[in-house]
Amino acid sequence: MVVKVDGFAQQLELGFVARSPRWAIAFKYAPEQAETEVEEIACYVGRTGVLTPVAHVKPVVVGGVTIRNVTMHNEAQVNEKGVYVGARVVFHRAGDVIPEIVSVQDPKPGWKMPARCPVCGGEVVREEPYIAHRCVNPFCGAQKLERLRHFAAVMEIEGLGYATLTQVIDRGAVEDPSELYRLSAEQVKELEGFADKSAHNLVDRIAASRRPDLGRFLYALGIPQVGYATAQQLAGDFGSIDKVRDATEEELQRVEGVGPNMAHEVHSYFSGPGSELVKKLLAAGVEPQAVDVVGDGPFTGKTFVFTGTLETMSRPDAEALVRKLGGKAAGSVSAKTDYVVAGPGAGSKLEKAQKLKLNILDEGQFKALLPR
Repeated sequence: MVVKVDGFAQQLELGFVARSPRWAIAFKYAPEQAETEVEEIACYVGRTGVLTPVAHVKPVVVGGVTIRNVTMHNEAQVNEKGVYVGARVVFHRAGDVIPEIVSVQDPKPGWKMPARCPVCGGEVVREEPYIAHRCVNPFCGAQKLERLRHFAAVMEIEGLGYATLTQVIDRGAVEDPSELYRLSAEQVKELEGFADKSAHNLVDRIAASRRPDLGRFLYALGIPQVGYATAQQLAGDFGSIDKVRDATEEELQRVEGVGPNMAHEVHSYFSGPGSELVKKLLAAGVEPQAVDVVGDGPFTGKTFVFTGTLETMSRPDAEALVRKLGGKAAGSVSAKTDYVVAGPGAGSKLEKAQKLKLNILDEGQFKALLPR
């Protein structure tokens, strides 16, 4: 049951937090619980090499859904709950969606992450200060599939899902994202589920992704810790792929929101195999679009954060405008923020700006700062 404030004016006044409105609240029944037995704890490898333990349980129906697998995220969580093979566990579907172990009968901590990757046999390490364990073999087959899927999704190449990517990998046609751009319609037509027209359509969609904006390209590379917002920030501050690739850790840390750990990850990526992948992508005809970086402008030395909805421009366009005028567009509010531009639906960023007593502008006031 959802209870809402009945009045648009009051809704606007109450506003939003990061992911939900303040003027509505949902009430749910306590989730249905079930008991079953853990048959196996298996580890799965993601695109950055992080191993995720998953409990395979004896199938049981909860809320009309048959549950066979329960994700446990990392070694620490497995041992906090004392899960082990043969354990009797009680679980529910958190939010009526995600299976989650609630309790364990006779818990026994002590489960260990495997020392070798279950896919490639590469060394598995836990790098301080992170809690996750990671396969450090850059040629791991599981990472290859996940990296390709991530790249295709970020570059918005429709039709390159797991089934298709698995086939091209198994056939030896694609080893890394650069080789997607060398696929021919004849090669695609040989895959299951493709005919002449659909094969040409996929090749055309891959070709159409050759000119991404720099931020999208950086995010598609799958650099550890670098999400979309950080990738856009790096693109805005450095302007070109060459400058990002050549940046020192000290230079990277000058970017808003980039700390020592992230700077190390980015620098390590471009100092290692990542640099070779970028070279291969550029050689395959991919052209990340450089961002105009103005050394001095009306906003030089100023940091802006946008929150809520803008009515006359999109948020990415507003952030690009700030960068073009010499300023920085950050994704989070801090004491270093000069202006917070808040539109309808502004949430936690606006609250933090108010607590820090920062300069808060509406869209009109922001546009008034723009040069005529």
